[in-house]
Amino acid sequence: MGADPETPDTSLIGGSSSGGESAPRVADIIEKLGVGPFLVKELLLGASIWLAAGSQLIIISGITLAISKEWGLEGWQRSSIVSALFVGIMFGNFASGPYSDIMGRRCVILISYATVVFFSVLSAFAPGFWSMCSLRILLGIAFGFAQPAWNTLCTEISPASWRMATSVASSTLFVVGEIYAAGLIWVDDPEMKHLHWAWLTICGTVPAAIMGLMCWLWLNESATWLALQGQTDKAKDVLKSIRWWNRKEQESVDFAPSPAVEVESFAAMRQQMSTAMGETLRFTTVALCFSCFILNFVYYGTFYSFPLVLGKVDMGYSPAVALIMGALWELPGYMAAVLCSMVCGRRVSTLIYLVCMVLSIHMFVEGAKEQKAGNKSQFYAFALHAGFAGMKCWINMGFCMVYQYASEIYPTSARTAGTAICFGFGRIGSMAAPFVFEGMMSATNNSWEHFFYCMGAGCALNAILVALLPYETSGMTLKDHIHEMGETDPLISCAPSSRKAL
Repeated sequence: MGADPETPDTSLIGGSSSGGESAPRVADIIEKLGVGPFLVKELLLGASIWLAAGSQLIIISGITLAISKEWGLEGWQRSSIVSALFVGIMFGNFASGPYSDIMGRRCVILISYATVVFFSVLSAFAPGFWSMCSLRILLGIAFGFAQPAWNTLCTEISPASWRMATSVASSTLFVVGEIYAAGLIWVDDPEMKHLHWAWLTICGTVPAAIMGLMCWLWLNESATWLALQGQTDKAKDVLKSIRWWNRKEQESVDFAPSPAVEVESFAAMRQQMSTAMGETLRFTTVALCFSCFILNFVYYGTFYSFPLVLGKVDMGYSPAVALIMGALWELPGYMAAVLCSMVCGRRVSTLIYLVCMVLSIHMFVEGAKEQKAGNKSQFYAFALHAGFAGMKCWINMGFCMVYQYASEIYPTSARTAGTAICFGFGRIGSMAAPFVFEGMMSATNNSWEHFFYCMGAGCALNAILVALLPYETSGMTLKDHIHEMGETDPLISCAPSSRKAL
């Protein structure tokens, strides 16, 4: 493979992988073993939890009306059936961190696959509203349990210059799941008027069942995590597997043992929380929690509001076609994440996404307002369409950037715990968005523009926090312990600089 612009920097890490007297760390060996068939295999196995999530989310959204008609549900009950899933995902994200750092990434992912299948099948036989809500919460927990664990595992098995690319590859499997579910719905009833919701729910579990079995057979544990637990022989076995798959038999897999971490449950959880919320990373954790909140608030806020808003705005085609076009505009966001990260790094790329989101929101709202006022100017027509496309595109870039940064910034001893905190707080945004939209619509005489301005203001505030982030992670090999963090280097000078991390 050719050289990548995002060259790993090992200057801040104890134990050089080249030449020195001290043996390299596991992360250094991962760099030497590089990218190959092993990483492709692990991606297809572990990242398919996102495929399963995309499949179920589309099916859950698509069958809600059919369930409502069959059971005679009211509006708040319909929305509750969908919102219950996000409540569960939030709890699953929070739980994933401590358990993944104690039990291992692979174990948590396997549990998630198994419980996704179990609760999905049970929900197909739910007799009523309350049982369905309860099962949807449990299903959400099952999905949320694996997401931080896989993001962490993906980060730990990827060379530094490829971490963003592998993260984006994982995210695209969510789209594959959406396409699979849409195909099932089309086969059942293209008009979506007489869907067999129980049959669709069971069919939607097929990806999780197949990939869960394959993960049980072939998914490897993180060598970085095994080494930190003192399981040196198992860590070397995983590294040997990487070496064999990638045809790097000439490379040594001997590494410097890491000081073992506390594995007793409650003591380990306290240590993980103190690392994520301690003096060194406290501001970073708070900023990332808010960043994840804004991501989810904007994404699911537009997801919830666009069906109504596009019915009031003339895009030149039907609202249904507009939604399809919006989905297609999500794909360039993934490409933008990879390119910007290679050139600008994680923090600057995150700022670019936030600034572009603010501009896109403003363009869409102003274009819609001028159109409503009868202004047929080509400039405002362009602003309307460009703003709509931008909101769908840049938010996906943001997901890639923020989630990847959260997976890289924490040391191995608390990596999944820190990631899970950020992911969990983000889910509050997905739950809050529909209620804020409805509340602002009610308070402003059905004016949807105020909700979009609210989203833009949130992005602007988020940009200030990102500019104050003290650490860059692009191209850096992963840290095992908090004391390995380098000096702070915020993007703007008003933040404390040159403070040595504790």
